[in-house]
Amino acid sequence: MAFSASIGPRYEKLIEYLMQIGRYENRSEVLRSAMRLLEEHEFKLGYLYKEDEFKILMSVYARFEDIRREKSFPRKIEKQGSIEGLDKDIVDDVHQFVDQRIDQIGKSYADSPHARIYPISQPKINK
Repeated sequence: MAFSASIGPRYEKLIEYLMQIGRYENRSEVLRSAMRLLEEHEFKLGYLYKEDEFKILMSVYARFEDIRREKSFPRKIEKQGSIEGLDKDIVDDVHQFVDQRIDQIGKSYADSPHARIYPISQPKINK
């Protein structure tokens, strides 16, 4: 899933620098690394993975993204086992179900304080 975002000149320059020194090969690597750090930070604050179901759904979502990509762009060597027997429609259906369930969980916690207003605050979880 491709998307674009405006990050401002400061972070654009930082990404350029990190690529120049060889720390990352491309912008996507930098963004994925930043997202892993954000995920860890939000988890520590208590905003992510409040429920075991969400942890499982995120793992399934990631795995089915890999499967969908592999079905579209097969490699000679598969990293995580064979996917030959999986029907594309089933993969798409499971992926869609998991995606919708993650959205439902997100909506149930939609009253979390905004990160821009409360960047380091502890969550007020009453559920």
